[in-house]
Amino acid sequence: MRHHYMKQLAVAVMLCACSLAQVPSSQPVTRLREGEFFSLSLQRQMQYRVLVPTSYETGDRSYPVLYLLHGLFGSYEDWTKRTKLEQYSAGIAYIIAMPDADNSWYSNWYKDPQNKFGDYLVQDFLPEIEKHYRVAPGRENRIIAGLSMGGYGALKIGLQHPDMFRIAASFSGALNPTTEMAAQHPDFASQLTKVYGPPDSPTRSENDLLKIASSADSRSAPYFYLDCGTDDPFLATNRHFTSALRAHKFAYEYHELPGNHNWTYWNSRIRYFLDEIVRPK
Repeated sequence: MRHHYMKQLAVAVMLCACSLAQVPSSQPVTRLREGEFFSLSLQRQMQYRVLVPTSYETGDRSYPVLYLLHGLFGSYEDWTKRTKLEQYSAGIAYIIAMPDADNSWYSNWYKDPQNKFGDYLVQDFLPEIEKHYRVAPGRENRIIAGLSMGGYGALKIGLQHPDMFRIAASFSGALNPTTEMAAQHPDFASQLTKVYGPPDSPTRSENDLLKIASSADSRSAPYFYLDCGTDDPFLATNRHFTSALRAHKFAYEYHELPGNHNWTYWNSRIRYFLDEIVRPK
């Protein structure tokens, strides 16, 4: 009798365990992904982060991508660590891809074949994201944006590759690294020389936003979005570049708002920008 009872008990425990194993986990699937890949342009491993839409795991549709660039002395982790990007983007049907770019100014460095950061972003990082995520193809499904150094990078890459991006956006853009920035910000001078070379180098001319804009075709360019805080040290260069966009008849919008060159400002602007890119025009 005892043996029969113990056998029944063992069967009951086993059935209970199987039942529990079949209960779906209540743990939410995180939207934030970590990635790493070998960049041919840089000849080294590079890290990145991706935020996928809330609906990404529940279907098979493809999504447009926002490529979001960090600033000087920053990293690919900044946007998710220092703003509420994950919260703000919860209802946005965009993949948000955030590359690491060191202190590169998103440029191919002067006489340095190991630091082709302009090539890295377009030739390596975009294909990496499009290979591993369900990305909707074509220009209409790509936006590039960034803060400070990343704002400069986004506008420059948008001008250089007008067939690739629908919108290029800058928040508090440090838009003059090839010209007067070293004199205005001496703490940047050493890095700027590493990236662009001496004042008369062709690398400086090739990466000068004003020169690039003056020779670009405004009819085929992306739509440009710029904003800057009224207490920002880069306010003057943002006004200057915006004047050039107007003179050359580019499609753009520019906003000046109360704020400085800090994360309080960028946290507020990324929320506004995400709302703007999904709003019917």
